[in-house]
Amino acid sequence: MMTAILVMFGVLGTMLPTVPVYAATTGAGYSVSAAAPGRTYYIVSKGNANLALDAVGGSSANGTRIWLYSYNSSTAQQYRMKKNSDGTYTLANAKSGKVFDIKGGSKANGAPLQLYQSNGTNAQKWQFKWHSDGTVTFINKGSGKALDVPSASFKAKKYLQQYTSNGTNAQRFYLVDAAYANGYLDVSQVYTQMNQFRQSNGLPALKRDTALENTAKVRAKECAQRFDHRRPNGTDCFTAFPKGYRCAGENIASGQETAAEVIASWKSSAGHRANMLDSGYRSVGIAAYRFNEVIYWVQDFTG
Repeated sequence: MMTAILVMFGVLGTMLPTVPVYAATTGAGYSVSAAAPGRTYYIVSKGNANLALDAVGGSSANGTRIWLYSYNSSTAQQYRMKKNSDGTYTLANAKSGKVFDIKGGSKANGAPLQLYQSNGTNAQKWQFKWHSDGTVTFINKGSGKALDVPSASFKAKKYLQQYTSNGTNAQRFYLVDAAYANGYLDVSQVYTQMNQFRQSNGLPALKRDTALENTAKVRAKECAQRFDHRRPNGTDCFTAFPKGYRCAGENIASGQETAAEVIASWKSSAGHRANMLDSGYRSVGIAAYRFNEVIYWVQDFTG
């Protein structure tokens, strides 16, 4: 079901007529218990479910190391699973296409995990050992060693290695299907389509404002808890806005899957349309947050 409501402030605040953390996903059924070939996953540490396996710097170069990094929903943290004829898997980074590889085909403890061009060697093949808690241990076919967080140090920017399998949380990971993972989504097309709509109606484009975008992110996550212009703490939405505006407005929506769908939904509603075409606004922040398979969209405007 797709829904949308809005609220607007006029000049000087005159009211006009209207209208949880990434780690929680692993406890809400989003961690899978089998890897589907061809699908894309985040690989999240059991020791700290706010950290995902990430290509350092988002690099596409051979030899790029893999470290733990704060989950950010980027393609540098997404991996596609390819099942091999021997029952092992190859894990390819969604951004670079390079695959998990043990440097030099080493069999030694401490040998680093890197991304490298696919070559079909055992250094790039992984067996999945599933556990009753829904986690998986990745065992390298070439070495028999497990993918490991050194010293069980569950901190951002900790490089991954291989080590003798020991059953600890340092070697257990959640596979989270990228299609259903909670988190913020790219909204660049929402900005583009909204400003195209304004310009087609003779209005200037709105400035993409970082502070307002942070507000929109807060509000989108709050809308997953309470879909309303009142915040979960009972205050109105404008208590989340940066200070100093003369006029402000908010559009919210839920259930739409794409930028085109949510813009069309807002355009078809007189109140939402009026917000997007208000000549008094100068800046906007937009966010989209997926929670429990529903996307919550927010536009926050100021002038």
